[in-house]
Amino acid sequence: MSPVSVFPEVSVAPASDREDAPGPAAGDAPRALSPAAETARPAHSTPAAARVLSGSWVEVDVSAIRANIRAVKAFVGPKVAILAVVKTDAYGHGLLAAARTACEEGCMALAVGRFEEGLALRENGIECPILLIGPPPVHGFAHLIRARITPIISSFEHAAEIACEAESRGRPVAVHVKVDTGMGRLGFSWREFPDAALALAATPGLVVEGICSHFSCAERPALPFTRKQIVRFRRALKEARSAGLSPSIVHTTNSGGVLFYPEAHFNAVRPGLLLYGLRPGRTPIPAGLSLRPALSLKARLALVKRVPKGTHLSYGATFRTLRNSVVGVIPAGYADGFPRRLSNRGYVLAGGRRCPIAGRICMDQSIVDLTDVPGARAGDEVVILGRQGREEITVFELSQDLSMTPHEVTTLIPARVPRIYRSPDALAL
Repeated sequence: MSPVSVFPEVSVAPASDREDAPGPAAGDAPRALSPAAETARPAHSTPAAARVLSGSWVEVDVSAIRANIRAVKAFVGPKVAILAVVKTDAYGHGLLAAARTACEEGCMALAVGRFEEGLALRENGIECPILLIGPPPVHGFAHLIRARITPIISSFEHAAEIACEAESRGRPVAVHVKVDTGMGRLGFSWREFPDAALALAATPGLVVEGICSHFSCAERPALPFTRKQIVRFRRALKEARSAGLSPSIVHTTNSGGVLFYPEAHFNAVRPGLLLYGLRPGRTPIPAGLSLRPALSLKARLALVKRVPKGTHLSYGATFRTLRNSVVGVIPAGYADGFPRRLSNRGYVLAGGRRCPIAGRICMDQSIVDLTDVPGARAGDEVVILGRQGREEITVFELSQDLSMTPHEVTTLIPARVPRIYRSPDALAL
């Protein structure tokens, strides 16, 4: 009987015996999957006015996600498949909208961080392959298999549970195997992988269709550690084949790896940030890859008023006006993903200008100095993250100012903030 697998068939060129030899990217291209026209539910955007009566909102440009997927596909070449990372609500952009777009653009699979994310995709009509890149639920492989979500296994306990499920179903189950090459999190240790490969090959009911690893600092190409991880992974890949395993999908690279380590693309890559137009670190994106940020965080001025010189503003009386001023209240605070650490030192955009945050950012309100914005009035749009006119506040800028990663900036925007989609073919989950 054929194994339970949701991945399309792919072919991988045999690895050379040399650890520094080119990987299987030289082989045939993985077959892209484009099922969206047949399987995704019809979707519609919801007008902002119907969704946001007060407070802040996120605008997601689905056409930017689409363009970024195409740009990444062109960058890695036609022999490398895209496993689109949509975990954590697609990094705050909206799980379902991002997933549908990725499927429509021919990504081979969707990568989720939790079983519940994959299940939500299935319940909303997404039929393309789903790979769980996070830890599988404890004693929950039956649920994964039932939902046609492919697990990545990291231990003999995982393998044994899969074997039991395969026996109960009367057919083998396809999995990916993770090798820990230096992240220290999930995976079989690269040091012990020769024995692990032999044991996995002898496990009944287990079909290893993929093998993978994860880089810990690929966004910093000046560090030598990623190349050390690549050497370890190539060794593990060779050992897997020597043990009789035949993984057809080989993947190691996150967004940093996609950008800076083409020798580790193998025949599939796992971009996340890049799909949303975000750079993973300080190193500039290589020439030839043009990306568009897809997410903006906005609000509207709820109140504009004049205050005299010497007026204290917000909690703690930490801000005192140095002149007669015009200030505005916006209905957005740290409960909306507007980091409190920007108090008294960050900016928003209003009237096409950068306006200082005046005083401490509150839970769901903030005060900004509008003195230099002529004609500001209640109802005017304020941009917390994104572009207005010639000015822009980027995810990268905030991540650097706050000593955060770009992932943190967008995933900190909670579900209570509505997502508004510009394209008519996407719907928030």
